[in-house]
Amino acid sequence: MKIVQTCQTKSWGGLEMQTVIISRALKNCGHEVVILCAPDSAIEKEASSLGITVAPLFTSKINRYFKISSFFRKFRPDIIHSHLSHDLGVVVPALFIAHLKTPLILTKRMGSDVKKKDLIHRFLYNRVNLVYTISNYIRTSVLETCPVKETKVKLLLNAIDLDKYHPEKFNQVEQRKKYQIPLDKTVVGFIGRLSWAKGIRELIEAAGTLSEKYPDLFFVFTGKATYTQEYMEQETRELAQKCLVKANYIFTGFEANVSEILPAFDILAFPSYKESFGNVVLEAMAMKVPVAASGSGGVPDMITHLETGLLFEPRNADSLANSLKLLVDDPSLREKIRTNARKHVEEHFRFENYIATLESDYRTLSQK
Repeated sequence: MKIVQTCQTKSWGGLEMQTVIISRALKNCGHEVVILCAPDSAIEKEASSLGITVAPLFTSKINRYFKISSFFRKFRPDIIHSHLSHDLGVVVPALFIAHLKTPLILTKRMGSDVKKKDLIHRFLYNRVNLVYTISNYIRTSVLETCPVKETKVKLLLNAIDLDKYHPEKFNQVEQRKKYQIPLDKTVVGFIGRLSWAKGIRELIEAAGTLSEKYPDLFFVFTGKATYTQEYMEQETRELAQKCLVKANYIFTGFEANVSEILPAFDILAFPSYKESFGNVVLEAMAMKVPVAASGSGGVPDMITHLETGLLFEPRNADSLANSLKLLVDDPSLREKIRTNARKHVEEHFRFENYIATLESDYRTLSQK
């Protein structure tokens, strides 16, 4: 099939990574894939480096509608799959100009409390054939705020490559040496954007509380501030300096290969206030790293409390500290969660099954 994937953001986070990962997998399955993206974006650079064809036509100029329309007419895709709802504002008019009835799929990866049921949004969403939601939290949000029929909404949870995220491929001692993490400490890791919404304030506060009783705890903060919010890195570091002893934590910066640093952790903390899904939770579970996560957003779709991980109250440093304390104090619980989590991911979150679902839906829609 001839497939267009679209995502116009210039940032580089989970949404953008998923667009490239999915495109690469579809290309490897033999499909002709083009990513419609913004020029000089992280997606354009990463996709190009992987040999994926890109069409960097999402510009701020008014002629973008006609350029994208011309691209659609020439390429004649069997399916168009948008990974950002804002893309509809350009993709739908471009299809209208091109006089094409190409099936259009939208994956909703972000929730919103703003209702979008005005005339313009009705026009845009009426052109969408299928809406994927990556969690039940997002599904509820879509049905409440978007002008789309429930029959067009399908839950499709994210998935991961279990061969890439396999604990037996890594040695904890070697990975700790690589990242200059102490070998004799119990390591609690954080992976994500340095932002208050990711719960890093509560994690640092919880870390300060726990360090008083557990001097052998070591905290690893992996990630960087997002595009346009670079100031957050300095604010996060200043808070850590205030709450923690310098010898008990490090900031590693952004790490592209999460599978490389996860094995260095004994526990992953995921304190995000309201994450749409949280792929790093799934990746940690696959790597048999016990997870303590806030019980909000899409996280409960992955974690059952005390079985495949721990859930704590969002925005609550004490609740987070108690969850971490429970995991530190109870090795048998950690081992139980390690085993259960890996099995759960193997049974429900295989990436090859995810891609097979995409291919099946693409074919069904393109043949109507």
